[in-house]
Amino acid sequence: MFQTGLSTKVRGHTTREAIMKYAPDGRVICEFTLGVGGGNDKYPVMWVTVPVWEDLAEQGLKVIDRKGIPVEATGMLLVRQYQGKRGAAVAI
Repeated sequence: MFQTGLSTKVRGHTTREAIMKYAPDGRVICEFTLGVGGGNDKYPVMWVTVPVWEDLAEQGLKVIDRKGIPVEATGMLLVRQYQGKRGAAVAI
């Protein structure tokens, strides 16, 4: 995982309801995933995990209660890789 130093804005739709987590110091985190892109060959879908902290997290947990909610998120871009279904490395 590495931090790019890039501030970014993404718009997409939630893939499921938000999940509540806690930071080691006890702060509330709201985490959800957005599907961003057109879903075609030219603009494939990119999956973006969005963590939201503290007061905004509590609001997010109330609002992001299902799949398909349109969301716009702004923040620092963090990239990680994992092994995809076909054995290829996938960056998210």
